[in-house]
Amino acid sequence: MLLCKAHLLSSRTERAATAIVLARRQSRRVLQSGRAAKTSAGVNYKPSASKPREMKLKGSCHCGAVSFEVESKTPQPFMHCYCTICRKTQGGGGYTINIMGISETFSATGTESVSIYRAPMRQHDPKAELAGNMRHFCKTCGSHLWAWCPKYPAYIYPVASAIDTPLPVPAERNHIMLDSKELWVIVPPDAAKHEHQFKQYPDEGIEEWHKKRKLEA
Repeated sequence: MLLCKAHLLSSRTERAATAIVLARRQSRRVLQSGRAAKTSAGVNYKPSASKPREMKLKGSCHCGAVSFEVESKTPQPFMHCYCTICRKTQGGGGYTINIMGISETFSATGTESVSIYRAPMRQHDPKAELAGNMRHFCKTCGSHLWAWCPKYPAYIYPVASAIDTPLPVPAERNHIMLDSKELWVIVPPDAAKHEHQFKQYPDEGIEEWHKKRKLEA
C-alpha cells in the first residue's frame, strides 16, 4: 500500500513538473514569435481608414537588461488588482495594474535575463494548483514586466508600471479582488461613480471595458 501511495505521489509530481516545462516552452515560443513578428508576412497590423491603429507600447525593467514592445487596443490602465499574488509579486501600493497587448506584435530584448514565476493558488502551499498566468521578471533588478497565460495565447499582459510610453489617464477605475485587500490599503471612495469596487473579479474584463466605453482602438 505504501509503495502504491509513493508511486501515485511520484506520478503526480512528474505530471506537475511536465506541465510546468510545457508551459515554459509555450512562453518561449511567444517570445520567439514576437521577435519574428516584425518580418513575418501577414503579422503586421494594417489599419483601415475608419479604424485607428493599435497603440504601440514600449517597456523595460529598472536596470535596463530587458526591454520590450507590444501593440495594444486596450491601453487604459484602469484595473487595480488587490489579490494576494499581485500584492506580493509587484504591488507596492497593495495592487497591480495590468493592461492587455496582442501577443503576435510582442518583441523583447534581453530575454536571457527574464525569469518566469507561476504562483500557487494558495499562498505558501507548494502543493496547491499553479495559476495559469506566467509572470515574467527581470532576474537582475526584480522588475515585474508582463504576464502571459497559455489558456489565452493571443494576448499578453504588460504591467503598467513597466511601460515607458505615456499611457492614457482613465476617466474611471475598477478596484478588484477586494476580499484579498490588506487593511492598510486605502481604496478611493466611489462618491463620483468613477471608482468602482468589486470583492472578486468582475464579469467585465479588460477588452469588454474598453469596448463598452468606445475606447478600443
